[in-house]
Amino acid sequence: MLALLTEWFFGPFIPHGHCYLWKPGLVGLHIVSDSLIALTYYSIPLTLIYFVRKRRDLPFDWIFLLFSAFIIACGTTHILEVWTLWHPDYWLSGFIKAITAAISLCTAILLVPLIPKALALPSPAQLEEANRQLEQEIKERTAAETNLQLALQQLTFHIENSPLAVIELNNEFRVQRWSQQATNIFGWQAEEVLNQHLDEGPFVFEEDLPRVQQDMSCLLDGSKPYIFGTNRNYTKDGSVIDCEWYNSALWNQSGELVSILSLALDVTERTRAEQALKTSEARYRTLVETSPDAIGVSDLDGQLLLCNRQSALLHGYESETDILGLNTFKLIAPQDRSRAAENFQKILTQGSIRNVEYTLLKKDGSRFSAEFSGSLIRDAQGNPQAIIGVLRDITERKSAEDALKQVKEDLAVRVEERTAQLQQVNDFLLVEIQERRLAEEALRKSEERLKQALSAAHMAAWDWDMFSDRLNWSDGAETLLGLVPGTSINTYDAFLNCLHPEDRLAVTEAVNRTVETGTDYEVEARIFWPDGTIRWVASKGALLRNINSPGVRMTGTVMDITRRKQMKLALEREHQQLQQIITCAPVAIA
Repeated sequence: MLALLTEWFFGPFIPHGHCYLWKPGLVGLHIVSDSLIALTYYSIPLTLIYFVRKRRDLPFDWIFLLFSAFIIACGTTHILEVWTLWHPDYWLSGFIKAITAAISLCTAILLVPLIPKALALPSPAQLEEANRQLEQEIKERTAAETNLQLALQQLTFHIENSPLAVIELNNEFRVQRWSQQATNIFGWQAEEVLNQHLDEGPFVFEEDLPRVQQDMSCLLDGSKPYIFGTNRNYTKDGSVIDCEWYNSALWNQSGELVSILSLALDVTERTRAEQALKTSEARYRTLVETSPDAIGVSDLDGQLLLCNRQSALLHGYESETDILGLNTFKLIAPQDRSRAAENFQKILTQGSIRNVEYTLLKKDGSRFSAEFSGSLIRDAQGNPQAIIGVLRDITERKSAEDALKQVKEDLAVRVEERTAQLQQVNDFLLVEIQERRLAEEALRKSEERLKQALSAAHMAAWDWDMFSDRLNWSDGAETLLGLVPGTSINTYDAFLNCLHPEDRLAVTEAVNRTVETGTDYEVEARIFWPDGTIRWVASKGALLRNINSPGVRMTGTVMDITRRKQMKLALEREHQQLQQIITCAPVAIA
């Protein structure tokens, strides 16, 4: 081995400079040329290696390293060319060239299949175009993401500020969205219910649960695209509220459930208001139906739209259906129709009229006197919609007034005749004159009492809860019963104490008969005022029943009929006084 190395490095060769005859110019030329070539060859691989290290994404980076090895090997051969000018190490120079040849051959062989792949790479123009398209797509995607983010912010803002509770469930029925309004309505915070099942705790009222489960089944089997319903729900504090629900299901193209969106609105206050309104309507409907006055509603042309049964009976019809649709002017006597039209216009312009007397017609053509009051009904914008009117039959009152007027006229005539006769007699008739004066004074007092009795009838409404024995009265009830305002008459016994002792049994029997048979309550009785005054009242009412249960409430009206009763008694006394005057007169009165 040593001999071989000795032969390589110390063999019988002469330096390469001898070939150049050691001419300084020629030797210098080769030294400079080979040195510059070697230096250049060594710098190129450094640049390539630096380039490959900086561009980690460079395809086929190994070919650059292979070229670097090939160039370094070439540069080394030029270094040995300078070396062998003085040192004849031609074996070493040959080995280096052999290594260079091997690297060159490998590079040439591997470069052949690499060329098609390199040609397949995009050109700089293509890369620039692709880069431009990519930048455009990035801009569009950024804009889309910005718009999507803005839309999401807007949607989130509207959801959080909506009066509806927004609840979203995933396909495992776990809560994925719980809006702020859901917290406000049900009380649970979002972190308490997110990723939880709503049925893990009491949420739907037990009685409503089967119906809710049935609705959800219809939604999940695809038979209904959405479900709208109302049910009761529990809140976090255990209270029960009424909610309207709108549920919809989202499915993907494979028919798999993605999510369920539920919108809920708390309608507890509205439900309670509706129930209270129904109760109030039933109460006032009963008051209207049991009222002794005729109550009706007509349109702006006078067409009758609604009325109680008393309206039909007042005009001689059997039921309300027989009179509905008639024009109210046709129910007025012809001589009063023009005045009624003027008053109708007053209602439209002024809003109401009070206590106007008309002569009205019955179905059979007969006539009767009535007192009318009317008011204009407006909508929420203040536009006229209809007219409501109240009619009261004043036939008895008019008859009593006519009779009293006739009595006064007859009495005046007879008094004048009697006065003329008394002027012709002597002093012994002074006693008779005195009696006449006493009779006139009694007549004046009687007229004052009659005027008081003929004042407008007073009327009050009452409502009696028989379970709690709570009796509620409208304003003016204390005055009608002769009590000081503020006096408590809120029980049935308190009302009985206001009645004349002889009439309490009749009132109690009328109440019991209404409760047992369900017929309307109607009775006349005397009121015994604390100052000893006795007043007559007429009371009408009806029994309010619950479904499949006895009546629990009575409601109705009470009206002062003392004037009507007193008129009858006054007429009897006037006739008796007149008869007494006629009987006591010494001269016959024709």
